[in-house]
Amino acid sequence: MSGSSGAGPPPPDGVVRSSALAFLPSAQAQPPASPQANEDNKPPEDQGAPSGASDMAAPERLVPAGVRALCAACLSVYPDQPNPLQVTTRLKYWLGGNDPLDYISMYWNPGDPSINVPPHWHYVSFGLSDLHGDGRVHPLPPSPSPLAPSGLGLELTFRLAGGGGGAPPLWPAALLQALARYIFTTGNKFCAGDHVSWHSALDGGGGAMRHLLVAADPTLPPASAPHGTARFLQQHKAELVNINYK
Repeated sequence: MSGSSGAGPPPPDGVVRSSALAFLPSAQAQPPASPQANEDNKPPEDQGAPSGASDMAAPERLVPAGVRALCAACLSVYPDQPNPLQVTTRLKYWLGGNDPLDYISMYWNPGDPSINVPPHWHYVSFGLSDLHGDGRVHPLPPSPSPLAPSGLGLELTFRLAGGGGGAPPLWPAALLQALARYIFTTGNKFCAGDHVSWHSALDGGGGAMRHLLVAADPTLPPASAPHGTARFLQQHKAELVNINYK
């Protein structure tokens, strides 16, 4: 997408309506797969594999390839946070829910004073790319390849300065979910350089930040899975300033 988008504002409480966000008790994503998907994806060699080999392969079968690719990209930046704080919708999109993002992970970044980066929370979406690779959300390409886009080929990120002493605020997660709903509803994908007009305070309060500028996330590398690759696009909050020239 290029230019300004008309994505609707979040509600006053900062949480997207019709799909409550909830913290996960243990945080690394392991979304449940449907019974039929489990049967379809079960490798024939598992039938006669020794029990030890089957047990070792179990974690990789439980976590879909798209989720593993996103987690690997995040771990390359946050190796000390294998189980980040995470929120999820109570009813997944592929089970009839309204929100496309299965998960939003939140990483604590201590910042880097040498380059004027303050401590901040780093929010990362899971769901605009193809997490499962089985067609439950995104149509499968005719010839899946790591070089093809995974799902929509992108995930969204957001950084919020401060707040290292407690739980991260949820309004950025709600904001990313609302942006994902806009993308799914309209089919307009974001690109680096886009400007998004939100027409309301981003945090649902009375703040002056009502615009987003889209750029490539400066630290997260592309996430590559067997069925495609996703790139991370960071949403920068911005204030519109009127300049009067005399």
